[in-house]
Amino acid sequence: MEFSIPQFIERESKIIGPLTLKQFLYIGVAGGIALILYFTIPFGYFILVSILLAVISLSLAFVNVNGIPLPTVLKNFLFFSVAPRIYIWKKIEFPLYKKAIEKKIARKKEEIKEEAILKAESDSNLRKLRSHIELGV
Repeated sequence: MEFSIPQFIERESKIIGPLTLKQFLYIGVAGGIALILYFTIPFGYFILVSILLAVISLSLAFVNVNGIPLPTVLKNFLFFSVAPRIYIWKKIEFPLYKKAIEKKIARKKEEIKEEAILKAESDSNLRKLRSHIELGV
């Protein structure tokens, strides 16, 4: 028995013509508000308000910011702006960790001293070799 596997499950279904349900509701609510305003306010104000409503509803319905719908971006911005943020940094001393670091530093200092001694010896050997070569001894 064969089953069909849905392919584009991340897309919203186109319910009303080329629009999804959310897009239709954004535009429909703005159209309803514009219809009410047509009968309640003077025509000049109606034109200004309806243009503003159209811009807002169309942007909510169709604009994506970095692939994220505008209503989601606005919701995230609102929650981020309202949520309390407390930044606390308190240094915690770990005695065992501190001792381990001190031992490591002491070992490094000893290694540096040993390397310095070896370098001085190798320098003196180089000087002897140079003098042998130059003088032919």
